[in-house]
Amino acid sequence: RREVETNTDPDGPDFAKAMLGEVVLSYPAGSSTVKAYVTLTFAAAPRKGAKPRQPDEMARELAARLPGLTASLQATGAGAAHPLSAQ
Repeated sequence: RREVETNTDPDGPDFAKAMLGEVVLSYPAGSSTVKAYVTLTFAAAPRKGAKPRQPDEMARELAARLPGLTASLQATGAGAAHPLSAQ
């Protein structure tokens, strides 16, 4: 209801405003919720043939990258992105 009211042009045609009023009254209230999950996989070796990093090195690397990756996902317009645990 609020979405329609805030986007209705007061100078719009009376027929269009009346039609939107009927839609607001007859359609159910609420909206759907969409959840999406993204999985990222990182290799422990920084490049092919290199010595694999230790778990603590990988943890530091991921901790440094995660805020930027989360911000990039939010910038898609999909809403807030929150990292989840591996569990």
